[in-house]
Amino acid sequence: MNSLASVMPRLLNKQISVSQAAAHTKLSKREIYKALRMHDQSSSRGTLLKRRQQLLKQLNDVDIALAHHHR
Repeated sequence: MNSLASVMPRLLNKQISVSQAAAHTKLSKREIYKALRMHDQSSSRGTLLKRRQQLLKQLNDVDIALAHHHR
């Protein structure tokens, strides 16, 4: 029997199906889908945070450039 963490990468890379993952882990398909949804939410949240940090840094750089320009 495998843990969900051990089959997750193969599941995300579409190397195994949800049915196969359920069989390997002895979990229900519903539990596998729930884990996939939670993974999608957490990974997209991370991407949004990174993007937001990039934009804030760019705005900060623009503010600094404007401040120097208006001296």
